[in-house]
Amino acid sequence: MGAHYGAAMDRARQLNAHYDGLLERLSTPEGRDKHHADMEDEAAAMVVRIRANAQLAQNDKGEWQEAKPMDRNPGIWRDTADKMKAARALPPAQELEALAAHAAFAFGDRSTFDLIGGSEYHAALVDVLEPQRPTDAVDAAMFDAMKTALDARITELAGERLVNPRHTLSHLHAAIAELRKLKPNTVRNHKVTTAKFNKFLLDEKRMDYEPSLASITPDLLQEYLDYLLHDDGVKNSSIHKYFDGMSSVFNHAIKTRKVPGVIMNPVKTLEMPRTDAIEDTMYLPFNDAEMKRIWAEAQWEWDPDNRRSKLSAERRRAFLMVLRVLLWSGLRPVEAFWLRDHGGVTADYIDVQRTKTGIKRKIPICDHIADFPAFVADGGFDACIFEGLHQGEEYGKYNAEKLHEAMRRSFAVIRKRARVTDPRKVLYSTKDTLLQRLRAVDGYSTPIEVVVTGHVKKLEMGRHYGGTLGDDPAMRAAVKKCLDAVTYW
Repeated sequence: MGAHYGAAMDRARQLNAHYDGLLERLSTPEGRDKHHADMEDEAAAMVVRIRANAQLAQNDKGEWQEAKPMDRNPGIWRDTADKMKAARALPPAQELEALAAHAAFAFGDRSTFDLIGGSEYHAALVDVLEPQRPTDAVDAAMFDAMKTALDARITELAGERLVNPRHTLSHLHAAIAELRKLKPNTVRNHKVTTAKFNKFLLDEKRMDYEPSLASITPDLLQEYLDYLLHDDGVKNSSIHKYFDGMSSVFNHAIKTRKVPGVIMNPVKTLEMPRTDAIEDTMYLPFNDAEMKRIWAEAQWEWDPDNRRSKLSAERRRAFLMVLRVLLWSGLRPVEAFWLRDHGGVTADYIDVQRTKTGIKRKIPICDHIADFPAFVADGGFDACIFEGLHQGEEYGKYNAEKLHEAMRRSFAVIRKRARVTDPRKVLYSTKDTLLQRLRAVDGYSTPIEVVVTGHVKKLEMGRHYGGTLGDDPAMRAAVKKCLDAVTYW
């Protein structure tokens, strides 16, 4: 008796709480409307669940007969465009709920619906419908396209909470870099271009997070392209670079199927602006007068006794050596700093193993840089390393790319003092300056230039060398003779 009495009291308390809540809910017109809507929702959900398993059904005459099997794959996905248009009139929260439910019972994707919940009726449809991707090729393509558009709008509405961090540009850039062993400069460029895109999203779309790749639509990229075209700091020739890495990520995602819903590369839908001709963007050599002024300013700026410089004496001494090496070797600035860990320097030649062109070569050491082997042997590159903290970052490890950037910034000061104002005459122009001088000396030939630059496409079909460029001692001797003949001041 006692046990039954206790259970009865518990049940009574539960019922009292239920009905008290119900009475309070029904005490206002809004509450009564909400209760009525919920009751209809529950009734509709019950009908859906009963219909899914019904054995008998009444016909128009009220007669019972065997129920036809329920179509659990009714092709609701075909109504996606109309559903999205109609849902636009709803408040954002209700639009998200409606589209999440549609994604579930039209495409079988419950991910968002399970996260945000929904009505009983929608939940019932999600439970009983079994949508399948069409087998017909055309229908399958339409199915995928509509799902991509729906996913993009859901992500736009839901924001960061629905973004899988493994589906963002940053993550996929890192994955591709590891897979393809990309060069540090390429990785850095990807970070810069992704940051620019995220800035656009924040400035123009008020999105303070990095979206999923699936939500980056052709329309969004067209807006981004227009944004770049109106940016005075971005030239037409650079705009392509802002999309190259992104296009590579989309191709990777499509090929590996890493991002659900990504079936096309939206970058391919854009019409890029025409770039400037290569002749209008290429680096230019320094003329005789500029070269003399630059050398004089470099001697002063990078002199070890220049107490006004913020650079260490060792770094200044190294930069002065590297400038001479650039002028009499044809190395690109970063290639010179790569020598410490890739290749090396012997008494007779520079063994260039890591290059911008991907072509290894051996460049003879001419008389003008005869002291370069001793510089390297004495740890000249290691002397460039800055020890300690700078702007919160700990230094002390050799970083060729950062040293190249430091030398480039310092050289910009030298250019300014030497009154060189053409933006296409920079540190990289040392290679162009050497080639201009090299082509004017006796004994010059295209194969000699190829050994210096590594541009093998300049060779004719009848190539006379084998193995690494500059392997042949006789060839190196011919190159050295030409380099010895080059003068600047």
